[in-house]
Amino acid sequence: AIWWQIPQYVLIGISEIFASIPGLEFAYSEAPPSMQSIIMGFFFFISGIGSLLGSGLLSLLALPPTGWMNCPEDYGNINKCHMDYYFFLLAGIQGATLLVFVVIILRYERRNCENYQMYNDLETE
Repeated sequence: AIWWQIPQYVLIGISEIFASIPGLEFAYSEAPPSMQSIIMGFFFFISGIGSLLGSGLLSLLALPPTGWMNCPEDYGNINKCHMDYYFFLLAGIQGATLLVFVVIILRYERRNCENYQMYNDLETE
């Protein structure tokens, strides 16, 4: 029934709120004023690339000879597929991404707000 999909879409919407809005705010606040629109476009471009890679991964795993998502017994029925392998793979990819994020965030130095304010003042004069 379609009602089983409502919680998943609600969680996807909430995750978009918690991921996209702070990501866009961070990108906008850390970019120089002359590059803020380019940074926003780059943020959405990278999000699109992530969706494309996700779709490509699913297509790759559905290839007939050995794909986890291949269901030769009943085409279109995912109940006999190994969806658990796919979700464990996604969890592993997200874990690796988390490690990369932690390494980057530990080396990150936030911009000095006083210098940024002076830069904004010079640009508006």
